[in-house]
Amino acid sequence: MLKSGLQGMLMAAVAVAMVSSSDDPPAPGYDTPREQAMWRHLERQEPVVMTTELIDECIEIAMVINPSLAEQFNVLRKQDPAKFRKALQTNGRQLIALAQLKQNDPDLYTVKIANLLIDAEVSDVARQLRVALRANDTDKVDQLEQLLLSRVNAQIILSLTERERYLNRLRDVVKQLECELEDDRLAADQLIRDRFDELLGADANLLKDHIARRVP
Repeated sequence: MLKSGLQGMLMAAVAVAMVSSSDDPPAPGYDTPREQAMWRHLERQEPVVMTTELIDECIEIAMVINPSLAEQFNVLRKQDPAKFRKALQTNGRQLIALAQLKQNDPDLYTVKIANLLIDAEVSDVARQLRVALRANDTDKVDQLEQLLLSRVNAQIILSLTERERYLNRLRDVVKQLECELEDDRLAADQLIRDRFDELLGADANLLKDHIARRVP
């Protein structure tokens, strides 16, 4: 009965890269359980139409957050367009979601991309710091410690900003759903009749004829 429902709500988080050892931190693109839950709330419900414009946008986004992946997609796109589309739909769902997010909510998209990029930087600096610690490189440790603290500080601020924007979008959805629910309540009689006729299909007219022939 909802006229637009959750239309325009999307997923947005980039695929997590594999890391080389168990003591490494989460790779760039990692979302906390809280963030994953919010993405699930924002998941798009209707099928995605893979237009040329959407595909181009996915490649451009990949160039920003994962240039190596973007290059692989570009090569595959030239060699085998059909296989490329299938690969993008199967392995690039997060890129598609980001492209849709960019179109529907540019501000939230900007924050999300910034968060992903700083995730990558934090992971790299943390890796360097661990190497310096193992090598007992005092000067390098002091330098990287301060750098990592500053980047983690920025990362947390971005993460909180991102979550705040998610919540604002959810509030908008709830407000929309409340309005639609009230409209449907006011139109309940018509909704009942429409559903009744829908269940009978083409035989609905037969029932109308039957009712017309009833003896008063």
